[in-house]
Amino acid sequence: MKGREIDFIPDRLIEEPVVFRGLTDTEVVVLIIAGLVFWIPVSVLLLLPFGWGLFGVGIGVGMAIVSLLLVGRYLTG
Repeated sequence: MKGREIDFIPDRLIEEPVVFRGLTDTEVVVLIIAGLVFWIPVSVLLLLPFGWGLFGVGIGVGMAIVSLLLVGRYLTG
């Protein structure tokens, strides 16, 4: 190593790491919040006439997670 310099460029040290299916932590949080804001009211309003409005919250959370998985698959594919 005499006379040779090691090139170390810390470009990727500043960027956010990819944590889930090609998404960064911030993108995962934004997608989950957007999914919750969309899916919980939709599922509650669809199930409310049948008396199952409370189950709409659980279904909305599940649909938000499914949406995250589908977006991650779309972006990696």
